[in-house]
Amino acid sequence: MKKYSLFLLPVLFSLSVEAQKVKIGDMPTLNAKPVSAWIPIVTGGVNRKVRADSIAALAKTDTTLIRKIAKDSIDKLVDSIAAHDTRIISLNANLDSSKDNLRTETVAAVTAVQPYKLYAAEITQVGTSTPSAMVILNQLSGAISWSRNSVGSYTGTLSGAFPGAKTYATYSSLDATDYQKRLYRFNSNSFFIEQRDFAGSSTDGFSIYIEIRIYN
Repeated sequence: MKKYSLFLLPVLFSLSVEAQKVKIGDMPTLNAKPVSAWIPIVTGGVNRKVRADSIAALAKTDTTLIRKIAKDSIDKLVDSIAAHDTRIISLNANLDSSKDNLRTETVAAVTAVQPYKLYAAEITQVGTSTPSAMVILNQLSGAISWSRNSVGSYTGTLSGAFPGAKTYATYSSLDATDYQKRLYRFNSNSFFIEQRDFAGSSTDGFSIYIEIRIYN
């Protein structure tokens, strides 16, 4: 036994000398890192904490694992956002529904205040051409079709749009000649415009603003 002890003494002395050369700061330790060096990640759907320097080392050696760690973490974030989005979508749907209801109520209120449907337009006729209409507002069931019948006589037609007891019309002359004009309901389907010059002869060429009201 003593023989072996004497044989090992030089070896033990050498190890002791080398141990004295090692600095404490050079010795690796897992618990020496501050808390901030540990970062949360998600792997396999489980929350884990991994040291930042460990991830850096992994990045150099195992890029597949790093990509999986990143993907798992992103998937969890997306799932969380999707859960919030469901509530946001529901909220938006409720807002849209409220806006639709408000529009319906507003239209109903305007209809209640305005007891008639209105057609307002500027009617212009030149030479022997068909009258043209620049429509400002049309609340009727469709567009009025204008035509020239003969010199100084024109018709606006919309089937069934002008009931006798509920129709009112007025006009204002917009042209420079200021010839005598007449706007009147002919039947439930049509309105007439007529124009005569100062001598009482039918004549073409005019520009007038007209309003036709159909009361409720």
